[in-house]
Amino acid sequence: MQILKITGVLSLCLILFFPAGSRAQQEKINWLFGNHSGITFSGGTPSNITGSAMGSLEGTSVVSDASGSLLFYTDGVTVYNKLHSPMPSGTGLQGHASSTQSAIIIKKPGSSTHFYVFTADAGEYIDPPSEGIHYSEIDMTLDGNKGDIIPGMKNIFLTDSSTEKLCATYHTNGTDNWVMTHRWNSDKFYAFLVSSSGVNTVPVISSSGTAHSGNNDNTIGQMKFSQQANKLALAVNISGFFELFDFDNATGLVSNSIFLQIPQFISAYGVEFSCNGSRLYVSTLYFNSVYQYDLLAGSPAAIINSRTIVGSTTSGIINGAMQLAADNKIYMAMNSGMSGHPYLSKIDFPDLSGTSCGFLNNAFYLGGSFSFLGLPSFIASGCIISGMDDFFAATEFSWNACYYQNTVFINTLSDRHQHVDVCIYDLNKRKLFHQQKEIVVGNKTIVEKLKLVNGVYLVEVRNKYSVAIKKIVAVN
Repeated sequence: MQILKITGVLSLCLILFFPAGSRAQQEKINWLFGNHSGITFSGGTPSNITGSAMGSLEGTSVVSDASGSLLFYTDGVTVYNKLHSPMPSGTGLQGHASSTQSAIIIKKPGSSTHFYVFTADAGEYIDPPSEGIHYSEIDMTLDGNKGDIIPGMKNIFLTDSSTEKLCATYHTNGTDNWVMTHRWNSDKFYAFLVSSSGVNTVPVISSSGTAHSGNNDNTIGQMKFSQQANKLALAVNISGFFELFDFDNATGLVSNSIFLQIPQFISAYGVEFSCNGSRLYVSTLYFNSVYQYDLLAGSPAAIINSRTIVGSTTSGIINGAMQLAADNKIYMAMNSGMSGHPYLSKIDFPDLSGTSCGFLNNAFYLGGSFSFLGLPSFIASGCIISGMDDFFAATEFSWNACYYQNTVFINTLSDRHQHVDVCIYDLNKRKLFHQQKEIVVGNKTIVEKLKLVNGVYLVEVRNKYSVAIKKIVAVN
């Protein structure tokens, strides 16, 4: 508890921990991937787990229950239950073990027992051609509570001629979800809404950025949402570029592309955002550098020019997928031969700028199993922040926030003139307020009249140096 005296009012501000997505994080706590590899973050740091029946060159997806116990996993072709056996009807899905993002598992909104498995085939470079995007529905009460695909709900067609890109994030209403893919020979994004009513098979279509076409290997490469559900990034493999977009999670629309060309002009593959959305990391298959882009840099040109090499893997290693984990660190798969690679690399502090992010090559030993190119895909649903109340430990900008008598007070400790963006969210991540504010030297308090019902809210302040989030408690 903190007591702040602001504009003559004695206000009581509770500084609490940030729990957004805590249950979702438990559902993402176990990873199964690669050559029978498995790790868990149940203890806060990764440790090896055994028993995986799956060998997958690239994409997988895994889901656990709210307590962190494994439910099932898939490579997009076979669905394995918690006992590591194929579900009775869990074979023959329309993904592919060599698809970048072969599958992603989404819980059906409003249900604790029904899940959707979306699959992406291996792209147009495979003969026969791509089977496209499909989904299947699993009921965990079937097969003695081990789960199975519901009869008649297997390989439901969504779209053909897609790339290998498949990712998901939450709707602004805090309940529904978006599943996104990208058409082949097209600049179109297809966003499918998943609600308590099911999967809307009529997509929201956006045309933005570069058409994915040409060499069939351009179907390859990750696509990711930021945890804030406001940015989308992707890799286009053989052409060697990445793109960054804005995403509107109320409408499902993609816009405002920024073209990010790497020096090698080839083999773009890995993509991931830092937890607070301030940095974008990218990597290539056949060149060992890992790059960071500063998304706080300002203009598109400034973001493009912010590209920094933050680390490198060993010569001869093939860099694979990147994935943000429950410990808020980014892990990267690697491949070094027919049997895979015995380590993952990681980025220790992804929110920090430049080499301060702490890239570590061969950082986590897989306990005798091996990774290939893939790591599990999960819905981008927010991060757990523990410890200090700052979302990001900003050295250039510090502040406190509280609510009193229908007013939000943001008391900054900055002595410099600067502009900030202020957003206020409820705990379902619905944005209630967004405005640019100006801090003037000698007047450090931002006051905003805003009627909030009793409850807990998130206040985000973003400036050119950092992003931070604190909690406020509204008591009227």
